[in-house]
Amino acid sequence: MRGPTRYGPAGDGAKAGAPRRGADPAAFNLEFWYLKMQSSDKMAPMTKTASTVSPLQRDLARGILDLLRGRGAVSGDRLSRVALAEALGVSRTPVNGAVALLEEMGIVAIEGRSVRVVDLNRDASSLAATGDDTGMARLLVGISRARRDGSLPDEVSERHLAQHFSAGRTTVAHALRQLAEAGVVTRNRGHGWSFTQGFASAEDRAASYRFRMLLEPAALLEPNFALPPGFEARMRAEHARFVDRPWTADDAVAFFETNAAFHAGLAEASGNRFFAPVIAQQNRLRLLSNYAWQRGPERVVVSVREHLAILDALAAGDRERAAELMRRHLAGAAALTFQGPKDCTSVPHSAFMSDTTDGPDVDHSPTRESPRKRRAR
Repeated sequence: MRGPTRYGPAGDGAKAGAPRRGADPAAFNLEFWYLKMQSSDKMAPMTKTASTVSPLQRDLARGILDLLRGRGAVSGDRLSRVALAEALGVSRTPVNGAVALLEEMGIVAIEGRSVRVVDLNRDASSLAATGDDTGMARLLVGISRARRDGSLPDEVSERHLAQHFSAGRTTVAHALRQLAEAGVVTRNRGHGWSFTQGFASAEDRAASYRFRMLLEPAALLEPNFALPPGFEARMRAEHARFVDRPWTADDAVAFFETNAAFHAGLAEASGNRFFAPVIAQQNRLRLLSNYAWQRGPERVVVSVREHLAILDALAAGDRERAAELMRRHLAGAAALTFQGPKDCTSVPHSAFMSDTTDGPDVDHSPTRESPRKRRAR
């Protein structure tokens, strides 16, 4: 089974570091987060990679720090990177980069295949998003819009993405890596990249929101629900930056990351390990459509206001009201008009797949029927 990604399925919980089926729920936190040295954490030793960390890895580093603080971790505790990946609903690759970044900040220390907590009170302000992410965000928004309007096929190459969007190959490679970590693209065996399935239709999106309306309010009512220390303050600060300055199209990427972190964080706070991976999967499905934001700044303000109202209710200890506000929030989002991906059959795959300048382009993609044609049959 393919490893979990941040926005995709996180597996069945049977991997190393995950709680055993039938385990005492009261022992979940200790078993899931703190690793005995004989545990089968098979990940290879890491090297410091802070100079090449993606925005996703930086966001994960913030998430790891919040979760560790919330679990009451102390200096000397040893952590499983597999367990971190399982808990956050991400693949192991971005966790490696996030943990390496935390090590450079002196928050943890990497010791072979395990990670030791050093000092959770270190200044973490450097983990905030910076202007260096602007070029990456602009490219991700461009890719998402091209997928939406049908000008980008299911299979692409780095070279032709760079040409199509007038972007550097390094930026394209980093963008594809971030999308791969999110489970939105996969590398082909021989050459190029393929996009995974998101919302294929308005019916798909509506079904997703109905599903979320069943789950997310219920997560807030779980008996062991508890917000980790620092989560509320961080969410308020991150949401505020989208209403304290003029909105730009490039902000769609950071806004979705904050939005996804809010919903994933509340699922994790439920104390029920089965909520988080499901919400991570739902986040993955809506990633590209949210990167290609088409609601304008007015809807951003509404979303921020509704998220903050949920936090207000939780801070007041009124989880029933928080659950009702969550249901209304999701119902309001579900009512918005959906503009799904258009048929890409008019765009030749060879236009995006060939990496040679000599001779005719070669179509490396398998023959496939478009979703529109399948529905028409």
